[in-house]
Order: sequence, then C-alpha cells, then structure tokens
Amino acid sequence: MINPAYIRQSSLAIAPPGIVIEGLRMSFEVRTEIHGDPGPSTITVTNLAEPTAREIQKDATARLSAGYRGHPIDQVYVGEIRRIEQEFEGRERLTTLTLEPASRQARAAVTIATSYQGVVSLRAIVGDIAGKLGLPVGPLDAVPDLAVADYVHAGKAEDALTGLLRPRGVEWYETDGELLFRRRGLADAQIGFVLREDTGMIGSPALTENGFTARMRLSPLVRLNQRVRVESERLNATGKIISLEHRGDTWDGEWQTALEAVAL
Repeated sequence: MINPAYIRQSSLAIAPPGIVIEGLRMSFEVRTEIHGDPGPSTITVTNLAEPTAREIQKDATARLSAGYRGHPIDQVYVGEIRRIEQEFEGRERLTTLTLEPASRQARAAVTIATSYQGVVSLRAIVGDIAGKLGLPVGPLDAVPDLAVADYVHAGKAEDALTGLLRPRGVEWYETDGELLFRRRGLADAQIGFVLREDTGMIGSPALTENGFTARMRLSPLVRLNQRVRVESERLNATGKIISLEHRGDTWDGEWQTALEAVAL
C-alpha cells in the first residue's frame, strides 16, 4: 500500500508566456552547483496539450517545484530554456525542455570598465559590480567591512568579483536565480540537517577527494552551501553542499536528491 505522505507531485511554471503545468506526468534531471558548469538539465512532460506546447519559448525562464502530496512543494530548480523537443513514445507525446542555470550565459558575458578613486567600501564596490550581472543580489553580510583604495577593473564582471572576494576568504555563487555570498569553508549551521537512513538517506555515502557524496529521498528543502552531517556505518562526516542533482518521475522510478559536499 502506498503511503499517501510520499505521493509525488510537481509543478512547472514558465514565463513568458506565464503558464503553469501541473497534474501531468513529469520527469526531470536538474543540476546546480556553486562553481563551474553543471551541464544541461532536462524536464520532460508527458501529453502536454499541443497549444500549450506551442506557447513555450526558447530562453524563457522555467521554475520546477516538487515534493509530496499534503506538503507544500518548493522550488528545486530555475533555468532558462535552450531547446524544446517533441517526440512520440507509442501513443504518448513527450515534450522535453533542455535548460541551463538562469542567466549563466548572459552573466558570463558581462564586461565592465570601472574605477573608484580614493578609499571606498569593499561592500559598496561588490554590490555595484554584482548588480551589473542581471540577478537579484542577496545580503552582503559575508563581505568584510573593509576599505579599498583606488580600485580599477576592465574586463569580465565575474572576474572582478572573484578577484575582490577570494583573497578575503569569501565566495560568491548563484542559486535559484539569486547571487549569494558566503565565507569560504563555512555553511549556515542554523539550516543544516543530519542525513541518515531514518531521515531519508538512500544507500551509503561515499568519500571523495575533498569530502563526500550522498543520496536521499527527493527533498526540495536542500540548498547549496547548506551544512549537512551524514551518519552511516561506513562514514560519519560534516560538510558543506557544493552541488545538487534532483532526479525524479512523478509516476514511477527514481525520486531522489544527490548531493556533493566538501568536508568541514
């Protein structure tokens, strides 16, 4: 007998044109990470109405939410549509969207030529440059309250942020379409969680060169840069999440979250 607490559900919002897809079979493999390129993600909808499929536009923003019936579903991925494909599998029409993290291409292409004469607050410079990347900018509390003298940069805005922050022990990253900042090597203990068999862990965690990987029942509440403690017969460790992959099918098969963490 299926436990109703674990009946799967998902929702896909696409704008423009402003449509929400619910109640249809949906499968997905979506990936995010703090640094680097996680590669493309895919979302496939079964038997999407043809008029609705025609409304979907390349470069539109897609927001995927997932969870369980009886519980609020939360966003697990936001990306921009790069390719739209339709095919038939027997009598089922499959609409597959290939996506990349929102604004990644546009962000990487942003160049600036800027200079600040005299002594200027580091937070002010970081906030100004971050604002040019076309994403909402999160709190700057992790950026040291320091002064910078006669700062000049010409080139990629991303390189400017990295050059200003990395020597001061701060990292910046994008998650859920927002630009965030954290002290390097730290995670927010207040939103951390313990992962073990009775809290949803699947299989055993595995050691990596810098930390560990683990799998769990799909959880929309897991976030990049979150603190996680894994407890198993083979491994007990605490780390900071640096990459996430959600894989699922609302009808059958996998419904999992895979994470990679660096050891703390």
